[in-house]
Amino acid sequence: MRFPVAPLAGRLVRRYQRFFAEVELARGERLVAHCPNTGSLLGCLAPGSAVWLRDSGNPARKLRFTWQAVRVGRTWVNVDTALPNRVLAEALARGRVPELAGYANLRREVPYGRNSRIDLLLEDAGRGTCHVEVKSTTLVEGAVALFPDAVTERGTKHLGELAPPRDRSRV
Repeated sequence: MRFPVAPLAGRLVRRYQRFFAEVELARGERLVAHCPNTGSLLGCLAPGSAVWLRDSGNPARKLRFTWQAVRVGRTWVNVDTALPNRVLAEALARGRVPELAGYANLRREVPYGRNSRIDLLLEDAGRGTCHVEVKSTTLVEGAVALFPDAVTERGTKHLGELAPPRDRSRV
């Protein structure tokens, strides 16, 4: 996936009230960016960390910039929880995931269960359906990505609703 505009580089000053990140740009200017990740972001909040911001291009928007990624060690970590869904949908459309290739239809955010949604639903008359749940992880221990980074009642409910459609004959 290519971004239409190069990200704006800065340094994290602090994250506060879940949705706000104060960032200092190279020229010393400070701004507040929208933080699209409501998780704890454990391990991603060190003051002075390099960050990338995405410019909405809309000067009328309350927070013109969105925090896209943070550098943790030598790795850029995605902060935007909606981005992985778009990246995977694009990869599927281009046939880049062989295990999930060949489905006739791809639907996004399909309602399921009680107030839940399936990120991607792949459908094909000959193959049936494939439920795809996409997660963005920001927590790492060694070389292992961990999810979630905090206890989540919503996540537990969601997993419980997703479990029934699994085709147990393929396990």
